[in-house]
Amino acid sequence: MKKFFSFFLFQLTEIKSYQRHIISILITAIFLTSLIYLFSTEIKFKEYSDLFSKRADTFSYFLTGIIIFEFSFTIVASIGSQIRNLQLNGVLEEIINTHNDSFTLISMSIFSIYRASLKLVIYFLIGIIFFGLDINFKEFFIILYILAISLISLIGISIIGASFVLFFKKQNLFNAFYTYISLIFGGVIFSSKVLPFNLHIISNLIPLKFQLEATRMVMNGQIQSQELYRDAMILLIQGFIYFAIGIFMFKFILRLAKKDGSIFYY
Repeated sequence: MKKFFSFFLFQLTEIKSYQRHIISILITAIFLTSLIYLFSTEIKFKEYSDLFSKRADTFSYFLTGIIIFEFSFTIVASIGSQIRNLQLNGVLEEIINTHNDSFTLISMSIFSIYRASLKLVIYFLIGIIFFGLDINFKEFFIILYILAISLISLIGISIIGASFVLFFKKQNLFNAFYTYISLIFGGVIFSSKVLPFNLHIISNLIPLKFQLEATRMVMNGQIQSQELYRDAMILLIQGFIYFAIGIFMFKFILRLAKKDGSIFYY
């Protein structure tokens, strides 16, 4: 716990110089939410019922797609971003040699989880206050519960991304891959159900798909315990798989980097 708190304070210190950090989040959230609202009012679901899986509320559909994608992406990019910063600051070797464990990697994502959660709450509050987003406390709690379960999946993928950063010394490659895959197959813009059957395999590998399906189910007042339980279990299973793969990849690439000395080159 002390390690988690230390990394949180370290990353918090980095943004202290930006005194208007929260204000910038508010301005961005108001602008993006307004843009989504204006865009959604121009689209009639009757014309695109199959594409959007027959959703009745276009605003909540697009809003949840965008903000939960941003929530997921922020966490997925977190550990790789910290690894890259440590590389550039020349302290990566020291930290890895003294704290070479999974808790250290998880600690690197703590501040991003906090920031992503804060932005998520702000977006929802703006939607409720200014645009009549229909969601009660119980439904919001269920959404947070689903997103909390998905954290282990997102952290696992983030560790995989950090492995790419450690090997290639770049983060954009993995971030771009995750972005394109999620936008196309994750159901951010259009329902993954309209994809060809053979592409459902890719869609089912993306945690974002199950985050969005569960959230939109709750937002539409269609809370079905069996489907929520299924999505939660899938996210848990994905989490253990991605986390195990991430730890294995990171340790394997770390051994390669130490062997050829590339960990010292930035």
